[in-house]
Amino acid sequence: MGKSHNESHHLYTNVVGSSNDMHASSAVANFIFGGTNNHIAHHLFPNYHHIYYPKNSRIVYGILEKHHIHPNHTTYRGGVVSHRMAAKTYDLNQYVMDKFLGLPLQILEKKGYQGTDSAEYATEYFIYTRELEGLSDFADWLEKLLQSEAFLVFREKYDQTRLDLDKETNTETRRYLLKFIRQLSDEF
Repeated sequence: MGKSHNESHHLYTNVVGSSNDMHASSAVANFIFGGTNNHIAHHLFPNYHHIYYPKNSRIVYGILEKHHIHPNHTTYRGGVVSHRMAAKTYDLNQYVMDKFLGLPLQILEKKGYQGTDSAEYATEYFIYTRELEGLSDFADWLEKLLQSEAFLVFREKYDQTRLDLDKETNTETRRYLLKFIRQLSDEF
């Protein structure tokens, strides 16, 4: 049995309200990103090839404008900022993202202070999961980010440097390792 009008309306409203387009009407952005910057069209038409997203976006935006609905937008800078924020979050607690997505925690052997950056903290106090209403698009984005080559390289370098830092006793070397961790986060 199909969805009722109210169920469909809620689904579409949720998709539009929780998706962020990035320069959806820009020919340059669509060329550079292959149409994947059109997240609303992607979530409304997931089985369409990404080259059709710009055209679908124009149609969807016409309908939204007719109904006085304003979709969410971000800029290229906003996308870069969101990646940096993900790196900073990972720096604060390596386990929170995995906990949010329901993935097994990859425990690092760490010495020294283990407050909010511990697996126990993520398990006991971090209450957000991908199942919470309104977080599915963010969870999809985060999952793709965590599987990206760039994040995997970042994570490997970060985790190894963190382990090296925990073993290091020389103050100057520790200072260098901390600087390298900050640099990794800033460059991601």
